[in-house]
Amino acid sequence: MKPEILRKTTREFNRYRAPECRVKTVKNTENELIVRFEGTGANFFCCYDENFVDFLYYLKDHGGKSFKIHDVREKKPGVFLVVYTPTDEKSDR
Repeated sequence: MKPEILRKTTREFNRYRAPECRVKTVKNTENELIVRFEGTGANFFCCYDENFVDFLYYLKDHGGKSFKIHDVREKKPGVFLVVYTPTDEKSDR
């Protein structure tokens, strides 16, 4: 994903979720996107992975590209690394 689009995506996500949950890009390649989620609410919403899934919608809305969650790793309490991989599905934009 283009870095400028990813920055816009993470800024908007953090605007509405921080300080309970913040994201930061760890790795951005053509085949993989690794995002760090941290904060007291990183996993305390109605579902364990709610923030991780919501970030998928931000990626599609801003970048016009669909991703799926490939892996979730808890680094320590309240800190998760989520690996997203692109899918073949395209946005209508």
